[in-house]
Amino acid sequence: MKTQISDILIGERIRKDSGDINLFAEDIRQNGLINPVSVMRTKDGDLKLLAGFRRIKAAELLGWNEIDINVLSPADAEAALMVEISENEQRKPFTIKEIDGYGKLLEDIERAKAKERMLSGKKDGASDPVPERAQGQGGRTRDIVAAKLGIGKTNYDCIKYIAEHAPSEIIDAIDRGERSIRGTFEELRTAEKAKTTKPTKQEIPLHNQPINPKTETLTLKTETAPDITQGRHHQQFRASA
Repeated sequence: MKTQISDILIGERIRKDSGDINLFAEDIRQNGLINPVSVMRTKDGDLKLLAGFRRIKAAELLGWNEIDINVLSPADAEAALMVEISENEQRKPFTIKEIDGYGKLLEDIERAKAKERMLSGKKDGASDPVPERAQGQGGRTRDIVAAKLGIGKTNYDCIKYIAEHAPSEIIDAIDRGERSIRGTFEELRTAEKAKTTKPTKQEIPLHNQPINPKTETLTLKTETAPDITQGRHHQQFRASA
């Protein structure tokens, strides 16, 4: 079947190298589109691209408004994506951004599968689908996706947080093996907490003041500013008598 290219939701590509699109477009112009692009319906009913980004880019280069699509069921979409993950992993280890990208796709698929299970479990005359846990697959989507990616759920949480909050130079350092995932996560969280935590005040008595026998206090305001790139904390003090 065909659909408008503009109706296909295209997320951020996981592996960026698309090759020579001009050459690919010329091949399609001469020989036609041999394989349709693969899409999946999201829980909102939209068409989300699973495979065929280069075909869409080539079709747009040729001035096409429509393209042939193959709408996969959630189960088929998962199978196709797991094949792609396996093939890509064999060629080159995944980066933090790639793990996060594949994780988001698998989370979309898991949500679509959950909706499918809920609807298939709906009894005749029932107004609402049965709960997801009644369909035989409990657990959180995060745990399921982490298992499919072959990483621990805690590591998966750390990777997701790093991908969303860390600057590119820190992510690149992790990918080069110069930083640990857990250590970087803890530094980022510490920095985030420091932004929302009020500075502490410490009352320190001043002794031996000949001018005023009454004890005075000096207030020290301590602000902790974590240095993410170096893994050190610097203490800055501002004093007011």
